[in-house]
Amino acid sequence: MDNIEKLKELLPFSKQLNVLFIEDNMEVRNQIEKMLGNFFNNIDLAKDGEEGMELYKNFQKEKEDFYDIVITDLSMPKMGGIDLCKEILGINDKQVILVISAYSHPENLFELINLGITKFIQKPIEQKNILETIIYAIELCKNGNNRFE
Repeated sequence: MDNIEKLKELLPFSKQLNVLFIEDNMEVRNQIEKMLGNFFNNIDLAKDGEEGMELYKNFQKEKEDFYDIVITDLSMPKMGGIDLCKEILGINDKQVILVISAYSHPENLFELINLGITKFIQKPIEQKNILETIIYAIELCKNGNNRFE
């Protein structure tokens, strides 16, 4: 089954998911938000890691649940992506987290892998790569996020 067919099959499910997207660059944030809107109806936006962490904790408190998917930039003011991932995974070690970055320093990638992030997406974002990654994340959510079992 190709990506388009998979996506058509997953769309009714993905539209119900709750997504937190954190990106400090407004232009990039708006561009990716539009693309994510094709898959998800419920997207909360944050402009830095600190605001993202606040939204994450408020969502958990109000909904008594977690976001289904967190998508974050790596290099941000106030709280960077690595610290954000550490905090989130400290709260929910099964959280699906996609990290987007233009920087792929091996030490950062190694730390993110050791933390247990779901996927890393290199900027500039290629359409095929983001599509495959989004499908993978949606399938994890649909299957009960059994990536650690």
